[in-house]
Amino acid sequence: MKSILKILFAPLIWIIHSCSPIGEPVKEQLSNNHYYNRNNTDIIYSSGGNWFGLGKKAMNVDMDTFEVLNGLFAKDKNNLYCYHNKVSHPKLDLESFYAKGETAVERDKMNNIGFDKNHVYVTVSKRQGDIYTTGITILEDADPKTFKKIDYHGWAKDHERYYYRNALIHVDYDSFTFIDEFFSKDKNHVYWHTFSNFVKTDANPETFVSAEKSKYIAIDDKALYVTNYSKDQKEPITIPYTSKDSIKVYDDMYFKVGRTVYYVGKPILEADIETFELLEFSYAKDKNHVFYNGKKIEGADPNSFEHDEGARCKDKNGYFLSGEAYEFKEL
Repeated sequence: MKSILKILFAPLIWIIHSCSPIGEPVKEQLSNNHYYNRNNTDIIYSSGGNWFGLGKKAMNVDMDTFEVLNGLFAKDKNNLYCYHNKVSHPKLDLESFYAKGETAVERDKMNNIGFDKNHVYVTVSKRQGDIYTTGITILEDADPKTFKKIDYHGWAKDHERYYYRNALIHVDYDSFTFIDEFFSKDKNHVYWHTFSNFVKTDANPETFVSAEKSKYIAIDDKALYVTNYSKDQKEPITIPYTSKDSIKVYDDMYFKVGRTVYYVGKPILEADIETFELLEFSYAKDKNHVFYNGKKIEGADPNSFEHDEGARCKDKNGYFLSGEAYEFKEL
């Protein structure tokens, strides 16, 4: 079957290739976006070489001095380019501008970061109506010699500063450490971070740890700190407790403190603490109710409610999918 498909599609592939406006990649080991045109008289920017689906842009470069730096950045004697756009900055030293990354993974991580002898630059996008423009801005006080990205969650550092999502943060550098995706700490404070938020909390850095069964919950000697991973959340949800014995974490989302059950930090007021139990696929139940994503399912029978198949559940009256009753007929 595969051989037949190859034969059938071969003419189409040949036609597309023969009509391609792009030639060979300029420097394939650094970028799969920069290509010579068919006459080798200019450079074409085409994301992944997919000009047919994603389009292409002629860059109008100086061919004698053009140099690919990574998948986004390139330069010639006259201009710095990001994507296909000419970009500049009042403090830019074009001659010394370069990109970092000895391996493909490192280059991908550092793709939107550029350097000259004096500064570290990061790409910025601005929207005017339906049009996006690209530029560069300087990362505050960053040292180009030692600056590097740490991970894909927006963290970077140089020899004496940390940065989160391209913003300098003020922490104790020597004692600063990551706890998990949402929390970090130094000898003085615990910090919460998600999306573009970076918040100093009142948590105790000496006792602060991640909860064992949930990446969204952390705990110190006086409270739980919960991330609901909503863009509207501006600080962690703080839930005080009196005894660690009163805390039970069921999974990423469900937990209890004292006599109250919570779903990502929101109390489930109808839940019976004595009979509450976790089910699969974000379901839970007690002697009175069935819950999905922390919300009571009206009409569901807790005594007969059980997992059926895949993400489907059932009770004596019918079937449920994603917390909603629906009609299912077995073949």
